[in-house]
Amino acid sequence: MLGGNLLNYAHVGGILKNDKGKVNGVSFVDKTTNKPYNVKSKVVVNCSGIFSDTIRRMDDPGCKKRILCVGGSHLILDKRFTDRKFGLLIPATKDGRVLFVLPWLDHSLIGTTEKTFDAPINDPQVTFNEMLFMVEEMQTLYPNLPVATISEGIQTKWSGIRPLILEEG
Repeated sequence: MLGGNLLNYAHVGGILKNDKGKVNGVSFVDKTTNKPYNVKSKVVVNCSGIFSDTIRRMDDPGCKKRILCVGGSHLILDKRFTDRKFGLLIPATKDGRVLFVLPWLDHSLIGTTEKTFDAPINDPQVTFNEMLFMVEEMQTLYPNLPVATISEGIQTKWSGIRPLILEEG
């Protein structure tokens, strides 16, 4: 059986290399203890998501960008905004993005994606403008409901960034 170790809450500060220039480890700080470590290994796997290019540049400062950071914002509303069995995809909103409305547990999940960022963001937030955009788009589906009524129904919100690989060419 092969073994391995994973560590969350670690900040990679550098790549270790052997005398032939081959990557053989990393230096990092354990963010739970603030203790630094140098760890050598036979294999190093870069599973750092939106931070992958940052880690790749530690090995090769001239490497081309491969990761596109794409953000998404989501709202949870009352279940009355969705059918219990079916979701809804709106492929053409007023700004050209896709909006989805899905039943989720006993609620409605509304979301949008495709907002690109030039660099990774540690703590993405749902902005007021993002919330307003989604509420106004929902209002086009429910024209008899005022925007204020939909807004008051927001139970929670979150935002995230996902890595997409840029085409090589």
